[in-house]
Order: sequence, then structure tokens, then C-alpha cells
Amino acid sequence: HGAGWFVYGPGTVHRPTVSDGRAHVLYLLPQGAIEFTR
Repeated sequence: HGAGWFVYGPGTVHRPTVSDGRAHVLYLLPQGAIEFTR
């Protein structure tokens, strides 16, 4: 994986954070779905 690239498996939970800047997020969801929670 290159710097800044992460791959999470099915059923995992990720809580992104950003400090001192902006985040550009790209979701690749082949046959998948994403659920946003608070």
C-alpha cells in the first residue's frame, strides 16, 4: 500500500479523523455498500 492508502475488510468499522487540513476520501465499493453512523 502506498502512503495514505488503507484497505479494510468486510464488516469492519473505521472512524476517520483529520488534523490540520482537509481529507479527500475515495470509496471503492465493488458490490458493496457503506453505512455512515454518528
